[in-house]
Amino acid sequence: MEHKKYTVEEGNRIIAERAALNKALGKISINNSFDVVKKYAPILETAQKDGLCLVQDGDGFWYGKSPFKIGDNDRSFVVNTKRNVFYDFDSAIGGDSISYICNRRNCCPKEANDILIDMFKLSKEVQSPS
Repeated sequence: MEHKKYTVEEGNRIIAERAALNKALGKISINNSFDVVKKYAPILETAQKDGLCLVQDGDGFWYGKSPFKIGDNDRSFVVNTKRNVFYDFDSAIGGDSISYICNRRNCCPKEANDILIDMFKLSKEVQSPS
């Protein structure tokens, strides 16, 4: 079975429509809500669960070797826990947990979202607070 490919704009529109529908039904589907996954799958824990050895240096900054490119620099990969983002100076890649998994596993954001749901053992559906 072949899957249709969507542009980022089309994907975001579909996600927004599904989120609005799920909200109207009183449920938030984590499969369709990247924001919920980002909240419960912080980049520091994502990188550590992926096997990176990071060292804290400063308030909210963690450093380690690049997971994307082999290099000599032990501090090319940086995680900012206050902003919940990473940046890799060796490969010029940065972003959140979803973009980290996309780049590490060479997958699309939907697949990365599913990987993070499994990695953090998140429920497929969370009841929205009343």
